[in-house]
Amino acid sequence: MPARPAEYGAHAAAQEALERAAFDAWLESVHGRYSLDALSPFEHNLEVWRQLWRVLERSELVVQIVDARNCLLYT
Repeated sequence: MPARPAEYGAHAAAQEALERAAFDAWLESVHGRYSLDALSPFEHNLEVWRQLWRVLERSELVVQIVDARNCLLYT
């Protein structure tokens, strides 16, 4: 999961540029480890990650529900 830059006092344009740079660096590292067909299209979308970051910032508890019938799928 890419980390969101902690520059919250910056202007909106500066914050977006920092997020874009951090996301691009994370995406390059992911592409170095996995092939493109192994990745979900959502992992390449910065807006999806921004929405997740906002939800995580506002949440006190996050629950991940997985299907335990095929444990090897999630490793």
